[in-house]
Amino acid sequence: MVSVVTLRGDRLAHEHIHWDQGTVLQQLGLLPAYAAFPHAIDGAAAAAAHKGATFEVRLPVAGAETAAKLVAEASVEKHIYERASEKPSHQMSG
Repeated sequence: MVSVVTLRGDRLAHEHIHWDQGTVLQQLGLLPAYAAFPHAIDGAAAAAAHKGATFEVRLPVAGAETAAKLVAEASVEKHIYERASEKPSHQMSG
């Protein structure tokens, strides 16, 4: 949960609370890091998909590393979502 507050003097002027349900579910082990991608894929990967291959995408949520970063800021790299976008999909085994 993230809370952004604005204070004017000694009073609360504005409060915005963000609840990241995806991160909570992944920390609890209820949401996988990757999910099946059911849509058609353009390009070379499409040929593999036509042969029965399926693909997964990395979900844009953080797991236990989020809690670790609260304890020790330097314990986890700063740009975990940028890292996730470097490899947005991969072929499922099997």
